[in-house]
Amino acid sequence: MKSKAFIVLGMHRSTTSLIAKALHLAGVNMGAKGERKQYGTDYGFYEDLDFINMNDTLLREAGGSWKDLPTHEAIIEAGCARKQGIARLINKKKKGLWGWKDPRTILTLECYLPFLEDVHLLTVFRDRREVAKSMYKRDRNDREISMEKALELADEYNKRLLRLLRKNKDISWLA
Repeated sequence: MKSKAFIVLGMHRSTTSLIAKALHLAGVNMGAKGERKQYGTDYGFYEDLDFINMNDTLLREAGGSWKDLPTHEAIIEAGCARKQGIARLINKKKKGLWGWKDPRTILTLECYLPFLEDVHLLTVFRDRREVAKSMYKRDRNDREISMEKALELADEYNKRLLRLLRKNKDISWLA
């Protein structure tokens, strides 16, 4: 069977875990640690820890994080420096129907694209106020994210996702 990749793209707290779980239940390998449960969800995030670690590395090397966003150019530069690691990661994962979900992939997907074949994007857009309320509710005890910061992040992630889709019109995607 030819490899087919399904990548779920959406801002944190925008129901991407639900989409990833549905793909998992339909037989798509969403990662060895796909059913990882953590605070903020009762049924798991269905995230592949290898992609989370790579995305965190790319963002850190670009001078930021998921909530302190580096520039697009800095992320691409970090991806170029890590292209062998990215290629190894994808080659290790791409078997049959496979994919991953990590909201940070909105920021880093262009680093992966040169190594992907037959890729399909499932994009999720949720009202920015609902995303912000959910992030604030999840993180308020840690005082990590204010409502203003959550709204700012939701806007920026959505803006970058739309730019990514416009730039890569040849990729199959569903919203």
